[in-house]
Amino acid sequence: MTSGGFGNTLRNWRKAGEIDMVLTELLETSLSVGIVVLVLFVLTVVSGGKFRGICQKASWLFLAVRQLKLTLWVSVVYVVSFICYVPTLLEQNGIIISNRLLYLKYLYVCIPAIATIFLLICEQNIKVYFTRMFSGKITIKSIFIEVICMVAGIFVSFCYSFIVKTDVFKNIYFTVISLLTSCIYLLITALVEEIAWRGFLLERLPFKKIKSVLFVGAVWAVWHIPMWIIRNSLGMEQIVCLCIWTLLVSVVLGITYYQCRNILLIAIMHATFNICYFAPIQYNIVVLAIIIFVGALLYKKSGKKFLA
Repeated sequence: MTSGGFGNTLRNWRKAGEIDMVLTELLETSLSVGIVVLVLFVLTVVSGGKFRGICQKASWLFLAVRQLKLTLWVSVVYVVSFICYVPTLLEQNGIIISNRLLYLKYLYVCIPAIATIFLLICEQNIKVYFTRMFSGKITIKSIFIEVICMVAGIFVSFCYSFIVKTDVFKNIYFTVISLLTSCIYLLITALVEEIAWRGFLLERLPFKKIKSVLFVGAVWAVWHIPMWIIRNSLGMEQIVCLCIWTLLVSVVLGITYYQCRNILLIAIMHATFNICYFAPIQYNIVVLAIIIFVGALLYKKSGKKFLA
């Protein structure tokens, strides 16, 4: 359902006198599910730490507990992230909401990292993980991938500007100060996201590398959907395109992370995609798909296995 269709449905319910009941049930259900999932998450983490020695002796039990933790982690992230936008959703549909509750939407981007840090603290594993996230060597190959992505984004944005006879960069970055401010903000938010998605989830998945990269991309794309619908009021076609774009970006970030295992470089690359790609999403998808395809061919030609 598109955001417009969802809004029309809510307006019809309001006319029928059912809006308060429907939204109240939505909020109560979200909170109830969130509490249940959070409790299960805490119990699993605590019991996993308590019986770690037993689980390690039985490898199948260890893997089962680990997969359960990841499943609950994703569930907690989805539910709590959605709750962050519930007040905004209610306000958009005529319900008076406290301004303090509306600020919850700014926590949305932090929820995956908060869930990650909470789990790592419970496991008494936080120092090891953060050391590993930032200890990887930044190679020339990783920097080359970053530069290629940045140049491609600037190139396609300028080409689009030339075609439509407008300057997309000046329309977004009015001054040098606004550009610098945006770069700092986007880098910080990218780092917060990457601590969770690549630094934690990608590291913990038991699949082969290519499957792990695609899985994280799919989970990451779905996580963005409430924000796209509620904050950006996007329709279904735009959301589908953004999901494809997010999946492709995740492939590039995942490949690069496996190359260097340094989350700082991945955060810089993540911010680059947000800063440099201002052509319509369809153009960006084509450009990034070509970069990935050419990169895969070059790997194959060199005799190396692509994400083996």
